[in-house]
Amino acid sequence: MNNRKKALCFLVLVLVVFGGAFAMNMFSTTPATESLNIGEPVNNYGVAAAAATDAVGPVANNVTNPRGGDDLLAGAYETYTLVVNASDADGFADILNITVAFVASAAPATTIAGFFCDTTGAAVAVSELSTGAAKIRYVSATNVSATNDYDITILFKVEWAMGAQTDLDLNVTVYEAAASASTIKNVNLDVIATLTLSDAILFTYTEYASNEHCGTMSLTYHYTGYTTLYPLGAETDFWVTRSAITSESIGSRSYESSSYTDSTGVAIFSTILAPDVNNIVTDTMTLFAVAQSGGASDTSLMATTNTDTCLVNPSANTDGRTTREDAGTLLPFNSFEGFVLIGAASIIVVGGGIYITRKGSSTGTRRKSTRKRTTRKKSTKRKRRR
Repeated sequence: MNNRKKALCFLVLVLVVFGGAFAMNMFSTTPATESLNIGEPVNNYGVAAAAATDAVGPVANNVTNPRGGDDLLAGAYETYTLVVNASDADGFADILNITVAFVASAAPATTIAGFFCDTTGAAVAVSELSTGAAKIRYVSATNVSATNDYDITILFKVEWAMGAQTDLDLNVTVYEAAASASTIKNVNLDVIATLTLSDAILFTYTEYASNEHCGTMSLTYHYTGYTTLYPLGAETDFWVTRSAITSESIGSRSYESSSYTDSTGVAIFSTILAPDVNNIVTDTMTLFAVAQSGGASDTSLMATTNTDTCLVNPSANTDGRTTREDAGTLLPFNSFEGFVLIGAASIIVVGGGIYITRKGSSTGTRRKSTRKRTTRKKSTKRKRRR
């Protein structure tokens, strides 16, 4: 086989080795349509005459529309209805205020959050309790009062700050001019304040070149236990943080999502760059969400820690294809055989032989011809004259 054919075969081999690439498709789930159920007052708390104060316990759950019967979703996802009915045998005008508190069921019954209803004026004024005011959001209230009764309906939302809660009870206290009474209802409400990822795959490729833009990537977030209910972008921020790479003296870095869609729970990350490294390193990313404006250092809302890794290679192809393996030995040039491009010429090393090609040449090495040129001697014979 001549040199030209050898060089051609070698180049075909290179193309075969570096011919493959792969990509990974992302998907998202489809949201379900939900409706809000506003209930009617169903519970009575009574305060009789001052001489015989009595608190009458409720017979049904005071919150009429939780998910699955007892789940409240944090992050102000939806509006809930709280119903309170209080009565006084001397007339409702004797009632000064009503306190409704969500309390931990475990002893002692610690107040987590709630509402204060001031009934001294012509209309009932409702506000959050000072204890846990940041954990719950008052929306609006309506009141129907007649003779001895206050029928109050409070609309509210739960903030991310409420945190995950289990088996909350409701403590209703009615204050009257001369006496007061309270009752605790075992309503067993749970607060869902954590998120879960539909998948934990962030990177499209397993390997990226130094300083390479990692492309547009996405993650799908949903409420833990509710795979088709997604957090609100107006209440939530989505982050990806990169761990420090001590071997390369590279610090940690944070990236906020460039966009988020409430209806699908998909957060898009389009600004992530691979670090500039001298050796192949593992890049570890943490994937999480926080309450809006909390920043990358705020408390994570994730039910579990989510990470994803990829390789950063100082000489990787820009489409993510692997060009190195193991300790970074270049392939297929892991022996003396290989080639080096210099300008328009190539030096090809095969089996200890060196061949040089130049642009436009058809052979590996141009050799000076050893064939001696011969010249014809002019004939010394004179032409005969005719």
